[in-house]
Amino acid sequence: MLLGIQFRWLLTRGKLASDLVTPAELAIDDAKEAAWMDMYDHDHDTLEDILYHRLQDLWALLTDSMKVFNENGATQPLCAQKVWEALLTAFPLDHKRMQTALLARELARMIRWGWRLQERNQSSFRLGHRTSPSWMPLTMTKP
Repeated sequence: MLLGIQFRWLLTRGKLASDLVTPAELAIDDAKEAAWMDMYDHDHDTLEDILYHRLQDLWALLTDSMKVFNENGATQPLCAQKVWEALLTAFPLDHKRMQTALLARELARMIRWGWRLQERNQSSFRLGHRTSPSWMPLTMTKP
């Protein structure tokens, strides 16, 4: 999750986003929001701003999303919630471009993980250790 599960409530306030979680999870989010607001209500705008910019960073590769961020600026009240709902409207989870972008990002993460693992394995072999799971080949070659 972007800021951790304890802040998911920021994203589940809108109709489209709340439909993505179960009623039990929504009840948990409501309780977490109430507890957080009791203590930190004066920092709500700061939290919204942090989440807004984190969403903007995460969506930067999907250039079609720039229109959504331009229409829903960071200076608006509840800016993160508004932009999240707008993103879900513009790019539903079954949107073809969304699936392609998510798949490309996950594949890139897997490749980076494989290279870090290979480098760690090579240094461990010098010490006589094997650090990868048994299903992970130790002889990965660069494409």
